[in-house]
Amino acid sequence: MEKFTFNVSEGKMTVNNDTGDSKSAASVAENRDEGRVHYEGIVERQRKASFRKKLIGGLALIAVLLLGFFLLIMLRHYDNYEVLGTTKIKDASASKYEMFNGSLLKYGNDGAILTDATGKVSWNVGYEMTAPEIDMCDGYLIVYDRGGSRIYLLDGVGEVSEISTTQPISKAEVSGAGTIAVIMKGELKSRIELYNKKGETLASGELHINNSGYPTDIALSSGGQLLMVSSIGYEKGEVVSKISFYNFGNAGRNRIDNIVSSYKYKGTVIPEVDITDKGRPVAIGTDKIICYSTGNKPAEKSVIEPGEQMKSVIHNDKYIGFVVAEEGKDGVLQNTLKLYTYHGMKRYSKKLDFEYRDIKLMDDNEVMLTDGHKVNFISVLGMNRFFINDDEEIYDVVNKKAGREFYFVRSDSVQHVKLCN
Repeated sequence: MEKFTFNVSEGKMTVNNDTGDSKSAASVAENRDEGRVHYEGIVERQRKASFRKKLIGGLALIAVLLLGFFLLIMLRHYDNYEVLGTTKIKDASASKYEMFNGSLLKYGNDGAILTDATGKVSWNVGYEMTAPEIDMCDGYLIVYDRGGSRIYLLDGVGEVSEISTTQPISKAEVSGAGTIAVIMKGELKSRIELYNKKGETLASGELHINNSGYPTDIALSSGGQLLMVSSIGYEKGEVVSKISFYNFGNAGRNRIDNIVSSYKYKGTVIPEVDITDKGRPVAIGTDKIICYSTGNKPAEKSVIEPGEQMKSVIHNDKYIGFVVAEEGKDGVLQNTLKLYTYHGMKRYSKKLDFEYRDIKLMDDNEVMLTDGHKVNFISVLGMNRFFINDDEEIYDVVNKKAGREFYFVRSDSVQHVKLCN
């Protein structure tokens, strides 16, 4: 039988005819097919590798462009503004202003007015209050009389319901579902009421000062099921603040008084608590800020300790900021603004150049400071984004929307302005 041996030498294939055992012609064909498959596999792998390299390169380019655009926006500085429109309002500076559902809310002792972007009045609610306060969440807004007994629940269309309480109101909160939590203080006990948007009582309870302490603040989650209560008392002659979380959903159904978690802080007074729209609970004390986890049973997540007495504290869904007086190189105390995440990570620390009257954390995470004439916006990178020193007094600055448009409240008008150079 004829025998064949295949040798590969210098890229050429030669066939030697000899005697002895050799592969059959069928085996030769099979090997040839296997080689072709192997070659095609190599080509396919190279093609995929090339595609991955191009994809990674394209994504890297997009990331660089986005980063460049972000830095361009963050580092851009404005030193002037353009007036887009002016609304004359008698005693405009005597009222307070906020943005609600993309419209400008004006409220005071004798009523509240909501005006849309075109200047058209959406609704006008009249009332008489000594100390009107508001709270808003998603599409709902409440106006209540601190120390009084009246609460108005409103939405973008107008009044939804009106609630009269049996005791003076200390604080009220509204959820995105229209649920309202109210704390009413008495001499020996306080009362917490939970209402639905129709004004019907959902839950109620009493806090006895001897057992639960004196309530200082409450916060309600956007879903309306989680209630955060801060109280202060004494234990063995020492001041103790307590944070309690009540869950009125399934998580707290089998818990005593619906309490799912609670924490004590010795030597600390906690006058303010909040649950952000993203469900992040935060307790603001005189010497520390405590952040808690989200969910049905909040737990301590991070503690920010400024080390100095805080003069102001601001926060939104993403950041917490505060101002402390720190000693500079010349030994003189100077106000310092510090911005942190809810994880306790510092974003920046910045010395302030003037004594401010008002400070806010705006919708685009910029910090606004004003003394009535000077207005300074500080970006999330700690850079001065906008600064003016206006001759006419500015009583308030309201975020129209994230970006470059704002409202300046003057003594007898409200100006719609846009930042420019």
